[in-house]
Amino acid sequence: MKEAKYINSPETDIYNKSKILYGLFQARKAIRQKDECIIVEGYMDVLALHQAGIENIAASSGTSLTEDQLRLVKRFTDNVTFLFDGDAAGQKASLRAIDMALEQELNVKLLLLPAEHDPDSFVKAYDIDYVENYFKEHSQNFISFRKGLLSEDILKDPIKKSDVVREMLSSVILIKDNIKRSLYIKEIEKALNIEEKILIDEMRRMASSKFKKDNKSPDINTSEPQIVSQEMALQAPTSSLNQEKQIVKVLLLYGSRLYTDDMTCAQYIYRETSGMEWENENCQILFEKYRDATEQETGAMADVNYLIQDQPEDIRRFVYDVIAERHQISPGWEKFLRRTIVSPDANYKDEVKSAMGYLKLAKINKIVEDNQKEVAALETEESIEELFILQKVLLNMRKQLAIDLGIAPSTVGS
Repeated sequence: MKEAKYINSPETDIYNKSKILYGLFQARKAIRQKDECIIVEGYMDVLALHQAGIENIAASSGTSLTEDQLRLVKRFTDNVTFLFDGDAAGQKASLRAIDMALEQELNVKLLLLPAEHDPDSFVKAYDIDYVENYFKEHSQNFISFRKGLLSEDILKDPIKKSDVVREMLSSVILIKDNIKRSLYIKEIEKALNIEEKILIDEMRRMASSKFKKDNKSPDINTSEPQIVSQEMALQAPTSSLNQEKQIVKVLLLYGSRLYTDDMTCAQYIYRETSGMEWENENCQILFEKYRDATEQETGAMADVNYLIQDQPEDIRRFVYDVIAERHQISPGWEKFLRRTIVSPDANYKDEVKSAMGYLKLAKINKIVEDNQKEVAALETEESIEELFILQKVLLNMRKQLAIDLGIAPSTVGS
């Protein structure tokens, strides 16, 4: 029986393997000097290579590689080489790591050892000069690496070959640098004898399809009971118009209260909505009048008559609805939502923060939706790149907002 290379110990609250690279602390100086980090799978691989004199190395701690681990690497270098076992499992792990590294804007190389070796056994079987030369001569970019894994049967089969081309392009799409992306497309052209124009056209089609697929609203997570404010339970975040009304409500109700020791709720809302384009005209009128009054210190926070003077009936009614007695939530809502609904006055800061979060979420969803409509009009690779950069930022913002609001699990994809 083959002896285990490492013991896959359990995680704890302190030791989170998905956020740690074994040996990275000790390797950081060598990584900076060589401007490269070699990532292996096991602890023993790190120890063996260190003992042999190769020190710019770290291991993924017995887990599948994660984005958090790659972000640690990026603190010291933009260049990463994956050195995994030469067997089928090692090949699979290498392929899985490529896209993850490209998304972190790392320059990726891959290195497979002979099938009978892992890094530990390989460095023990050969002297250091041979090992270093082997590493240098056999490191490949991800296009050459993928091609090297293909059999002649696949290369002769148009259907299987086309699938391989799309797999390569799906990785190239993740590269943000236009020059690098163009060079990798030329690598595919050279490796698989496909015209560059055809590759660009297919990548554009794939980019459009990925854009639409990624443009999904976060799913509501009802797996565990959570606390939701009363106003948020009364009014779902379906549109910017609704959420603008909600933010004005909390402004009128809690504007004069302290949000932090040195900032009122009104000041917090002013800061967070700076530069925002309003869609609900009535809300904008009330918001600006309230803000102007507080800045002029007219006492408008408590003077409803000031807010509604010279205003049309619909605005007057809106203000009276806000200051009227709060609605009561039916116990059935808590059962349906599987969440505890608290009275807003019991924790008005959460109410204000929640309302602001939902407003931002609605605004981001609106922008994402508008971007999606532009996809069909894209004509150049540069346009796709610009849209993808914006889209990725928006989706990451939306994901974090959903998590902060408790309406999506932390694993929601963007």
